Amino acid sequence: MGGRERREWFERIGDRQAADRWVADRPVARNRATVIRAALGPIVRGRAAATRLTRRPVVFVIALAFLAIVLPACHRARNGPPPSYPGARTISLSQIRFDDGDTFYVDGKPVRVLGIDTPETRSPGVGIFEDQPHGHEASESTRVWIERAKRIELAEDGRGRYGRRLAHVFVDGELLSIRLLRAGLAYEDVSHFGDNGFPDLADRILEEAGRAPKPDFIPPWRWRKKHQKKTRR
Repeated sequence: MGGRERREWFERIGDRQAADRWVADRPVARNRATVIRAALGPIVRGRAAATRLTRRPVVFVIALAFLAIVLPACHRARNGPPPSYPGARTISLSQIRFDDGDTFYVDGKPVRVLGIDTPETRSPGVGIFEDQPHGHEASESTRVWIERAKRIELAEDGRGRYGRRLAHVFVDGELLSIRLLRAGLAYEDVSHFGDNGFPDLADRILEEAGRAPKPDFIPPWRWRKKHQKKTRR
């Protein structure tokens, strides 16, 4: 029995209230889109909540990674990069005045490069009145490497002959002594004077000296015995 026939039947039998009640209780047709939204609403809301919960750990990890990269960089920018060698100090080019291949002045005080001996250049103050072959070449190489370096560092160890401070010199993180050995412009003198308190650096110098080409000049200490004059001090 259809809806219309059922109502007419109720009216025929005189049960008007039953007819009205059947009409009022009859299911109301809903829009299909409304039904779909009502059915899928909890699922969609659940997925959105799950997505938010999933994203939170990812965002947290990204933030931590960002801080791990940025904070050390800010610290380095404020305090500078770590030294090339423990205890080494950075100096500027404006503090330096050049002398020869293994000696220069820092703030007016002489510094002798540890680990090597380069050919001599004329220096009457210490009794040397002529140049040793390749002396100017070694001096010029030291000057160029230091002037072009973005960072110059000294690892110092007391004073040596003539009152000069003794130091290992780093140019952009590399030992100046090793560069001079590699260029054939120096002899190592670790074998004669020892490691001066830097055994690891002395080993590096000796290792490089074993690989480096033999210099095309006699050892400077031998040359000095023949050419250096005694001076009053």
